Amino acid sequence: MATVFFLQILFRFLDGFLEPILRRLIGYYIPGLGMITTIAIVFFTGLLATNYFGSRIIRATESLLTRMPLIRGIYGTSKQLVDAFFHPETTPFKHVCMIEYPRKGVYTVGFVTGEIAAGSKDESDMVSIFVAATPNPTFGFYVIVPKHEVEYLDMSIEDGLKLVVSGGIIMPRSARALFKKNGTGYQEEQG
Repeated sequence: MATVFFLQILFRFLDGFLEPILRRLIGYYIPGLGMITTIAIVFFTGLLATNYFGSRIIRATESLLTRMPLIRGIYGTSKQLVDAFFHPETTPFKHVCMIEYPRKGVYTVGFVTGEIAAGSKDESDMVSIFVAATPNPTFGFYVIVPKHEVEYLDMSIEDGLKLVVSGGIIMPRSARALFKKNGTGYQEEQG
Protein backbone atom coordinates (compact mmCIF):
# COMPACT_ATOMS: atom_id res chain seq x y z
CA MET A 1 0.00 0.00 0.00
CA ALA A 2 2.81 2.37 0.90
CA THR A 3 4.56 1.53 -2.38
CA VAL A 4 1.45 2.39 -4.41
CA PHE A 5 1.07 5.65 -2.48
CA PHE A 6 4.73 6.55 -3.09
CA LEU A 7 4.47 5.73 -6.81
CA GLN A 8 1.33 7.89 -7.13
CA ILE A 9 3.15 10.81 -5.52
CA LEU A 10 6.13 10.30 -7.86
CA PHE A 11 3.81 10.02 -10.89
CA ARG A 12 1.95 13.24 -9.99
CA PHE A 13 5.19 15.09 -9.29
CA LEU A 14 6.73 14.05 -12.62
CA ASP A 15 3.51 14.83 -14.48
CA GLY A 16 3.45 18.35 -12.97
CA PHE A 17 7.16 18.82 -13.56
CA LEU A 18 7.23 17.63 -17.19
CA GLU A 19 4.04 19.29 -18.45
CA PRO A 20 5.29 22.92 -18.55
CA ILE A 21 8.64 21.85 -19.98
CA LEU A 22 7.06 19.89 -22.85
CA ARG A 23 4.50 22.64 -23.57
CA ARG A 24 7.36 25.10 -23.91
CA LEU A 25 9.57 22.78 -25.99
CA ILE A 26 7.10 21.08 -28.35
CA GLY A 27 3.89 23.05 -27.80
CA TYR A 28 1.76 20.25 -26.29
CA TYR A 29 1.81 17.71 -23.49
CA ILE A 30 1.79 13.93 -23.90
CA PRO A 31 -0.71 12.38 -21.44
CA GLY A 32 0.74 9.54 -19.34
CA LEU A 33 4.33 10.71 -19.69
CA GLY A 34 4.60 10.99 -15.89
CA MET A 35 3.61 7.34 -15.51
CA ILE A 36 6.02 6.22 -18.23
CA THR A 37 8.81 8.23 -16.60
CA THR A 38 7.96 6.71 -13.17
CA ILE A 39 8.14 3.18 -14.62
CA ALA A 40 11.46 4.01 -16.29
CA ILE A 41 12.89 5.40 -13.02
CA VAL A 42 11.81 2.30 -11.07
CA PHE A 43 13.24 0.00 -13.78
CA PHE A 44 16.59 1.78 -13.99
CA THR A 45 16.85 2.02 -10.19
CA GLY A 46 16.38 -1.76 -10.00
CA LEU A 47 18.88 -2.27 -12.79
CA LEU A 48 21.39 -0.02 -11.04
CA ALA A 49 20.89 -1.79 -7.69
CA THR A 50 21.57 -5.23 -9.17
CA ASN A 51 24.97 -4.45 -10.61
CA TYR A 52 28.27 -3.93 -8.79
CA PHE A 53 28.24 -0.13 -9.01
CA GLY A 54 24.65 0.10 -7.77
CA SER A 55 25.21 -2.23 -4.85
CA ARG A 56 28.19 -0.13 -3.76
CA ILE A 57 26.01 3.01 -3.82
CA ILE A 58 23.35 1.24 -1.74
CA ARG A 59 25.96 0.03 0.79
CA ALA A 60 27.43 3.55 1.03
CA THR A 61 23.95 5.03 1.59
CA GLU A 62 23.18 2.42 4.27
CA SER A 63 26.52 3.14 5.94
CA LEU A 64 25.70 6.86 6.00
CA LEU A 65 22.23 6.21 7.45
CA THR A 66 23.60 3.98 10.21
CA ARG A 67 25.95 6.77 11.33
CA MET A 68 23.27 9.45 11.69
CA PRO A 69 22.21 9.65 15.37
CA LEU A 70 18.42 10.03 15.01
CA ILE A 71 17.98 7.97 11.85
CA ARG A 72 20.29 5.12 12.95
CA GLY A 73 17.76 3.56 15.36
CA ILE A 74 14.77 3.90 13.04
CA TYR A 75 16.60 2.69 9.94
CA GLY A 76 18.28 -0.24 11.69
CA THR A 77 15.03 -1.50 13.20
CA SER A 78 13.11 -1.06 9.94
CA LYS A 79 15.81 -2.89 7.98
CA GLN A 80 15.77 -5.82 10.42
CA LEU A 81 11.97 -6.06 10.17
CA VAL A 82 11.99 -5.98 6.39
CA ASP A 83 14.77 -8.58 6.30
CA ALA A 84 12.81 -10.80 8.70
CA PHE A 85 9.73 -10.80 6.51
CA PHE A 86 11.20 -10.77 3.02
CA HIS A 87 14.31 -12.90 3.44
CA PRO A 88 13.06 -16.12 5.06
CA GLU A 89 16.53 -17.64 5.16
CA THR A 90 17.61 -15.00 7.70
CA THR A 91 14.38 -14.73 9.68
CA PRO A 92 14.64 -14.37 13.46
CA PHE A 93 11.45 -16.43 13.80
CA LYS A 94 12.17 -19.87 15.19
CA HIS A 95 8.69 -21.49 15.16
CA VAL A 96 5.07 -20.82 14.34
CA CYS A 97 2.90 -21.09 17.41
CA MET A 98 -0.61 -20.57 18.70
CA ILE A 99 -1.52 -18.79 21.93
CA GLU A 100 -4.86 -18.21 23.61
CA TYR A 101 -5.41 -14.51 22.97
CA PRO A 102 -7.25 -12.05 23.30
CA ARG A 103 -9.49 -14.15 25.59
CA LYS A 104 -9.99 -17.74 26.66
CA GLY A 105 -11.16 -19.93 23.78
CA VAL A 106 -9.83 -17.59 21.04
CA TYR A 107 -6.46 -18.40 19.49
CA THR A 108 -3.89 -16.24 17.73
CA VAL A 109 -1.07 -17.40 15.49
CA GLY A 110 2.32 -15.98 16.42
CA PHE A 111 6.01 -16.43 15.71
CA VAL A 112 8.44 -17.51 18.43
CA THR A 113 11.46 -15.22 18.54
CA GLY A 114 13.19 -16.63 21.61
CA GLU A 115 12.99 -18.04 25.09
CA ILE A 116 13.56 -16.17 28.34
CA ALA A 117 14.90 -17.74 31.51
CA ALA A 118 13.18 -16.19 34.49
CA GLY A 119 15.72 -17.49 36.97
CA SER A 120 13.73 -20.44 38.27
CA LYS A 121 14.62 -24.15 38.14
CA ASP A 122 13.30 -24.39 34.56
CA GLU A 123 15.85 -23.54 31.91
CA SER A 124 13.38 -21.19 30.22
CA ASP A 125 9.91 -20.52 31.54
CA MET A 126 8.80 -17.78 29.15
CA VAL A 127 8.61 -17.51 25.36
CA SER A 128 8.97 -14.30 23.31
CA ILE A 129 6.34 -14.15 20.58
CA PHE A 130 5.68 -11.68 17.79
CA VAL A 131 2.00 -11.62 16.83
CA ALA A 132 1.83 -10.22 13.30
CA ALA A 133 -1.13 -8.14 12.13
CA THR A 134 -3.31 -9.07 9.18
CA PRO A 135 -2.79 -8.16 6.30
CA ASN A 136 0.49 -6.34 6.99
CA PRO A 137 2.80 -8.62 8.98
CA THR A 138 5.37 -5.88 9.59
CA PHE A 139 2.89 -4.48 12.11
CA GLY A 140 1.84 -6.38 15.17
CA PHE A 141 2.80 -6.66 18.80
CA TYR A 142 5.22 -8.47 21.05
CA VAL A 143 4.17 -10.66 23.97
CA ILE A 144 5.96 -12.78 26.52
CA VAL A 145 3.97 -15.90 27.35
CA PRO A 146 4.56 -18.71 29.85
CA LYS A 147 6.05 -21.65 27.96
CA HIS A 148 3.29 -24.06 29.02
CA GLU A 149 0.67 -21.83 27.34
CA VAL A 150 2.36 -21.92 23.91
CA GLU A 151 1.34 -24.55 21.36
CA TYR A 152 4.01 -25.03 18.72
CA LEU A 153 2.52 -25.60 15.26
CA ASP A 154 3.97 -28.05 12.78
CA MET A 155 4.22 -25.61 9.86
CA SER A 156 6.95 -23.60 8.19
CA ILE A 157 7.46 -19.90 8.89
CA GLU A 158 6.47 -19.21 5.27
CA ASP A 159 3.16 -21.08 5.69
CA GLY A 160 2.54 -19.24 8.96
CA LEU A 161 3.08 -15.90 7.23
CA LYS A 162 0.72 -16.89 4.39
CA LEU A 163 -1.93 -17.80 6.94
CA VAL A 164 -1.60 -14.48 8.80
CA VAL A 165 -1.27 -12.21 5.75
CA SER A 166 -4.32 -13.73 4.07
CA GLY A 167 -6.39 -13.53 7.23
CA GLY A 168 -6.95 -17.30 7.05
CA ILE A 169 -8.11 -17.25 3.42
CA ILE A 170 -4.98 -19.08 2.28
CA MET A 171 -4.93 -22.16 4.49
CA PRO A 172 -1.71 -24.15 3.99
CA ARG A 173 -2.16 -27.95 4.08
CA SER A 174 -0.14 -28.17 7.29
CA ALA A 175 -2.55 -25.73 8.98
CA ARG A 176 -5.68 -27.57 7.74
CA ALA A 177 -4.38 -30.88 9.09
CA LEU A 178 -3.40 -29.29 12.40
CA PHE A 179 -6.72 -27.52 12.95
CA LYS A 180 -8.69 -30.68 12.12
CA LYS A 181 -6.52 -32.71 14.51
CA ASN A 182 -7.03 -30.20 17.33
CA GLY A 183 -10.78 -30.01 16.75
CA THR A 184 -10.85 -26.23 16.38
CA GLY A 185 -13.83 -26.49 14.06
CA TYR A 186 -12.08 -25.66 10.80
CA GLN A 187 -14.10 -27.11 7.94
CA GLU A 188 -12.69 -27.31 4.43
CA GLU A 189 -15.08 -25.73 1.93
CA GLN A 190 -16.92 -28.18 -0.27
CA GLY A 191 -16.91 -27.25 -3.89
